[in-house]
Amino acid sequence: MPGFSSITSWLNIRSEELRPLLLATGGAFLLLSFTILTRTLRESLFLANEPIEKLPLMTGAVVLISLPLVGRFSQLMGRYRPRRVLTRMTLGVIVGIIALWKVLHLSPWAIPALYVWTAVGSLLMASGFWMVAAEIFSLRGAKRLFSLISAGGTLGAMITGLSLGWLTQGLDLNLLVLLSTLPALLFVLLMNLLPGGHREPPPVPAGKGPPLLEAARTTWREKHLRLMAGIIFIATTVMTLVDFQFKDLAQARLADGAELASFLGAFYGAAGFLALLLQVFLAGRLLEQRGVGFSLAVPAAVLLAGGGAVLAFPTLGAITALRGADFVLRKSLFRPTMEVLFVSVPTRFRRLTKTFVDSLVDSAAEGFGSLLILLWLSWLHLPTGGLMAVALVLALLYLLLTRLMNRSYFHTITHRLQEEESRAKQADRPGAEQTGDSESQNIHMTGNLLRATFTNLDLSHLRDEGDDVDHGRPPADACPPSPETRDLEDRILAGLAGDDDTLALRTLSELDTLQPEHLALATRLMARDSTFKAVARLMRRFPHITVEHLVARLRDEKTDFVVRRRIPEILADVGGPEADDALLDALTDNRFEVRYRAAVALLARRRHGLPTSQRDWPLLVWHAISLEVRKDRPLWELQRLLDDFEVEDDDLITLKVGVRGELSLEHTFRLLSLVLDPAQVRAAYHGVIFDDAELKSFALEYLEMVLPRSIRERLWFYIGDVSEQRRRHQARPLDNVVADMMVTGQTLFGGELTRQALDEMVARRRTPPAGREPEEESR
Repeated sequence: MPGFSSITSWLNIRSEELRPLLLATGGAFLLLSFTILTRTLRESLFLANEPIEKLPLMTGAVVLISLPLVGRFSQLMGRYRPRRVLTRMTLGVIVGIIALWKVLHLSPWAIPALYVWTAVGSLLMASGFWMVAAEIFSLRGAKRLFSLISAGGTLGAMITGLSLGWLTQGLDLNLLVLLSTLPALLFVLLMNLLPGGHREPPPVPAGKGPPLLEAARTTWREKHLRLMAGIIFIATTVMTLVDFQFKDLAQARLADGAELASFLGAFYGAAGFLALLLQVFLAGRLLEQRGVGFSLAVPAAVLLAGGGAVLAFPTLGAITALRGADFVLRKSLFRPTMEVLFVSVPTRFRRLTKTFVDSLVDSAAEGFGSLLILLWLSWLHLPTGGLMAVALVLALLYLLLTRLMNRSYFHTITHRLQEEESRAKQADRPGAEQTGDSESQNIHMTGNLLRATFTNLDLSHLRDEGDDVDHGRPPADACPPSPETRDLEDRILAGLAGDDDTLALRTLSELDTLQPEHLALATRLMARDSTFKAVARLMRRFPHITVEHLVARLRDEKTDFVVRRRIPEILADVGGPEADDALLDALTDNRFEVRYRAAVALLARRRHGLPTSQRDWPLLVWHAISLEVRKDRPLWELQRLLDDFEVEDDDLITLKVGVRGELSLEHTFRLLSLVLDPAQVRAAYHGVIFDDAELKSFALEYLEMVLPRSIRERLWFYIGDVSEQRRRHQARPLDNVVADMMVTGQTLFGGELTRQALDEMVARRRTPPAGREPEEESR
């Protein structure tokens, strides 16, 4: 279905997410259908048999009865699988409705009991549903998809609300009570068709006190949860005040009951439709691209600006616009963002506290708002319009809390990232201890992390060609040796020519000092594998003589490449700001290996506490990162080193993953560790390479928050968290990429034979054998 595929691509829905998304959206649809239907029926039955003055008593009864039930529900959620608890609880609600339906005409307590039973049941079902969703979708998936799931609920509420008119005309209310169990049964079915979530965490141990008290203590103790509860409390209080003023002005302007009912019906219908549009087309993208802090701040800012306008111009149009904006944004942005914030909470805390925060904090806020209204009107005898001033103060506090929430969210993400990294390593460690295998053999890697662009090109025979460099003897240097060092050079070369590396190394070790006239010879000897280590030790012993020379050679692109790529290893241990400057400049060198080793050297200098550049070196590193991630995918995947270069004492790279693009990925993250927290960057790197969905989700969330947008968008193209639509848009024709490779003289394509071989393969790619279709130019 090309049309359906285009829709899912535009909505950025991944293929593996489609089934759980459809089931969860259907679940939200049925849940809200059940909620709206039961709420309408219980209120209609109650008001038809009881005076309206008793309605507040029912609201209070719902709050009181929900207290122990919320505590018990949270306790069960912590001990057992949420899907299992939700299923059994929903079936219990259905059985209770059927039992009460049978006695509706027999007992005066049946209708109040039905009121409380369905109200508390709907509340627990909603909390349990979002808890199940939080364990099915990763954090990254939640940011993209929760608004779509919420849209399913909004659609269910709208359709049920519109259907109630003809349903109540054709069917008896008592029969509708029985029929209300149908969406609940279908809801249970869909919940059990959902795929299994992430790993099952250990049960939450029972607290010392009552479950509800334990949930309250945990919420208060954890800053992230405390802020969430505070935001929900204040936002709901403001909503209660605004809603009261909206209905007060509507009642004053529209005295006729039928006219008022028509106005309210049109308002909720239009607001629900706008919320649905926003949920489908904008909310998810806004949450994904701008983050949770911005998504929470938008409703707060609208309340603040709109409240000021209503305070200045208290008209029905102004208050209607404000109440409508609050209604739409609360459903489309506020609620999905709060659910995403719950996903970031550790599972043990989420299961224990979510229902408490969802239900009791929200209900307490409504009660607090109602109490403010009562005191304002009955005790202080102030005009209704003055309540908007109170709402403005609370809206300002709401906006300030969103800023604190953004910081708390970042702290939670970094903590979870490192926690998940530790868990991912520990999960595989026992097998390694039993078999004696190394950690790199035991930990599962993401095999399809970097899908190769040259899918059908066999480049293996090109890897050994490298550059046209003779590694058997030191290459000619631009500056010939001085006569004073001729004898020393002859003895060293004689040892090398006779394959007597011991003689050459012994000759080097005889030097008790290093004179400036020895530098040219020592530099040439750096190209020889057998003498490099001895030369490097010699140069480190006399940094006051060698550093200036090495810096000059590193900056000079005419210096032999084999020598230049080894200079950073020496500068990693010696030199002052001038050495740091040279290494920073080398981060933008044309040759990947020079850039790679310069980054390793800079990281070593930071660990050793050596002097840093006097320039704005973090800005230079960010610039180097930007240049690195701008490279086309084939070039990124095939960058390599000419020899096996082992990084000593590197806290970042502890595992080799053996996939294309590994070195480029490693180099980029090493650069990031220069300008960001190294421990967090290391955890993010492991999140990208480990085959662990939960860890990767937090790694990408962390990177999204710390990387500049220009760098993030390009890096996303390599590490996989990008829609297929954007991937196709950013891909370049293969011929253009190959031309860029040859012009830049990269290590892989340094030799003429390599260039010719690649040209031939590209030519064959353009003219496929008869009977076969040409392949895509870019993948």
